[in-house]
Amino acid sequence: MPGNAPHLGFHIITDPAMGGGVERWLINTLSTVPSNFEITIISTSYSDQKRLEEESQYLKKFKGIKLNLFENKFRFFRRNRIMSFTLDNFLLPFFLFFTAWYYRINLREDSSEVIYLTKNQYWRLFRGKVLMGSSHTEFHDQGLLNTMKAKLYASGIIYRNISAFHVYPGRDKLKKEFSKRGVVMELPNGTPEMVCKSSGMDEKIKFLYVGRMEKIKGIDILINGWKMSHAKDNSTLSIIGAGTLQVQEDQENGIRVLGRVSDSNLHDLYCNSDIFIYPTLWDSFPYTVIEAMSAGCYIIAGSVIRSSFREAENHEVIKFIKSNPQAVSDEIRNAIDRIAILRKNREERRNFFMDNYSSGRINEMFFSTLIDLNQKIKMNPMENI
Repeated sequence: MPGNAPHLGFHIITDPAMGGGVERWLINTLSTVPSNFEITIISTSYSDQKRLEEESQYLKKFKGIKLNLFENKFRFFRRNRIMSFTLDNFLLPFFLFFTAWYYRINLREDSSEVIYLTKNQYWRLFRGKVLMGSSHTEFHDQGLLNTMKAKLYASGIIYRNISAFHVYPGRDKLKKEFSKRGVVMELPNGTPEMVCKSSGMDEKIKFLYVGRMEKIKGIDILINGWKMSHAKDNSTLSIIGAGTLQVQEDQENGIRVLGRVSDSNLHDLYCNSDIFIYPTLWDSFPYTVIEAMSAGCYIIAGSVIRSSFREAENHEVIKFIKSNPQAVSDEIRNAIDRIAILRKNREERRNFFMDNYSSGRINEMFFSTLIDLNQKIKMNPMENI
């Protein structure tokens, strides 16, 4: 690792202990920071749960700045995709246009040279910094809307001071647009290796869902598809998570609803499950998928995340389906019919994870790339920075 490392700032809009994908990404990324980096964490006190309270404790060794963000007073907008879109693309940019100066007062003592944004709309808060945007909360696919936003960025109309972008794999069209104006770092998220004790699998086939109890995550589709599959005789479905939907346990159909569980219990559930099933309707790069992959589970997921996991699909680690009950039902039956070979290939899926998504490997590339990007940007600064 070169010695000329920049002072990095990481901006998130929640408490790092909350336990969502962005918070887990931050904790995993900063778990192996090279010693020559200085780090500042710019966050808030907002949290509707503190699932990662213990895991986030070590972040206190880094410098921290807390902001009181307007957005967190309007979390009810997140219950609906249209309202959420309105908040992110209209209300929030409008509000920050007039109030960024207020937040800059709280940030004036921050000596970070490079700011990594987990939410790109907050670029206005950071003057005189090298800004790296990301795919954490947008650009989850290459649809019309995201492609248009990438073109607007390339034209200098939005996110004007962002001079680099971290994009997830499989977004070639977006990468092409971003590179017209900024520097692009293409990397997936990583997560620590999950060590599972060797044990024989039960006769019953174990399916697992881990995610928010929201329609947007496909939980109602999953339950309907499960019941249609008539898999209860030789299989069980365990559901982990919490949210606005009330999902009831259904022993008659082999459905267990465990709600929120500790990380140690979740670890055991991953390790003892055969198939991870996640028919999400919207996601960017879900941690639950790579956690399940780390445990060697075979994965069935909604096709909306296909672009993020093309290589995993090519290696038969994951199967993508349409997010509707019939497709879920059909693939459940298919997995049951193939369970012998799926169990046999468990270690191959773990090896694929180690080669592609282990946090040690990803973090080394992440920090090395940030040094390179910082040097490139200093040598070829954008005209409007």
